[in-house]
Amino acid sequence: NKNILRKLEIIDLLRSNFRDRIISRNSDVNWPSISCELMSVDYFLWRYVKSEMYSRWKKYSEVEN
Repeated sequence: NKNILRKLEIIDLLRSNFRDRIISRNSDVNWPSISCELMSVDYFLWRYVKSEMYSRWKKYSEVEN
């Protein structure tokens, strides 16, 4: 699957640049998608950052195709 290969490429890129400092569901430090320790302000910030990154990725993806 093209998407799975792309995700693996991205994880490899992150590992090569950040080594053991990656926190995600696909890394050595397993981070849950929702944490009970986060406050509502954290969720606001996370949604904002996520939407910004997704919109940029989508633009890049459209150019690539």
